[in-house]
Amino acid sequence: MVVVRGDSLGAKDLALFEARTGQGRGVIPIEGRVEAVAFHPNGQWFAVSHGSEANKLLTVREVATGDVVNS
Repeated sequence: MVVVRGDSLGAKDLALFEARTGQGRGVIPIEGRVEAVAFHPNGQWFAVSHGSEANKLLTVREVATGDVVNS
């Protein structure tokens, strides 16, 4: 899985792509600056460290849906 964030997507969006095929898996809104992204080895979840200097967050999401599992 590959994650892209940038002005072409909008300042608050992460785009997920299948690394082998390049096929888009979805766009997920993320608040604040993204510090890091990590995927679970089984590919089912990913964690995003994000937020502001005063309010740092760690959000775990489901890859298939983008739904928040834990934050």
